Amino acid sequence: MAVKSIVLFPDPVLRTRATVDVDPLDPTTQELIQDLIDTAKKHGAWGLSAQQLGQVARVAVVAKLWTDPRRARPVAPDWSPGAHPIVLCNPRLLGWVGGDTKREACMSLPGRAVDIWRPRKVTVAWVDEKGANRQGIFSGWQGRALQHEFDHLNGILIIDQSSKINRMTGERAA
Repeated sequence: MAVKSIVLFPDPVLRTRATVDVDPLDPTTQELIQDLIDTAKKHGAWGLSAQQLGQVARVAVVAKLWTDPRRARPVAPDWSPGAHPIVLCNPRLLGWVGGDTKREACMSLPGRAVDIWRPRKVTVAWVDEKGANRQGIFSGWQGRALQHEFDHLNGILIIDQSSKINRMTGERAA
């Protein structure tokens, strides 16, 4: 369990959809989960997917987000031991409500930020790191971070989402 290098675009693993569910209790999956947490913490990421560490697996982690009530967006991800990051194994998007466009960046596309439309609130089912089936409703920046990692598990990058928005609005990609 260690800090790993983050895979950068255009590595083809980032475009690979993970289609096989993982066993969260398998020692290999447990090691991957810890590597994701350690790496995300080291880099200050809001979340990280298996593909971003070069593995094709339906596993991602999302930090609790430390917010300042005076600001519209979270100040920093909280990877402290007591913060209990969300560990998503085999996540499924069950539904969504509303939507808006906000600027997003990605650890695999350094220096790049694009406007992405995403649902404002999503309902997700997943298996946690202890093998328990979970379901939750996520909104705000945490919901956005979760959707971003969900896209990675499906081989979708922010530049793909940006292109779709730009095609709809007639704007050029950033």
